[in-house]
Amino acid sequence: MPKDIFNRLRTMLADEFGTDPATVTLASSFRGNLDLDSLETAQLILELEDLFKIEIPDDDAEKLFTVGDAVRYAETHL
Repeated sequence: MPKDIFNRLRTMLADEFGTDPATVTLASSFRGNLDLDSLETAQLILELEDLFKIEIPDDDAEKLFTVGDAVRYAETHL
């Protein structure tokens, strides 16, 4: 399941933000490595909610810094 979540997230990053999927790892930082600005980071949270059919409260969203953080969050909330 985690690999499926990672692959779905990587595909979404490529489709929505033009990220090269080959550069996405669990350690990739949204702001640092993937160069998402604050507006794109907010959009990312909305995309995650839509992709995984979950609700991410603001307090939790503020703790998602890397692809791995997002994968672990999705795993525990699906």
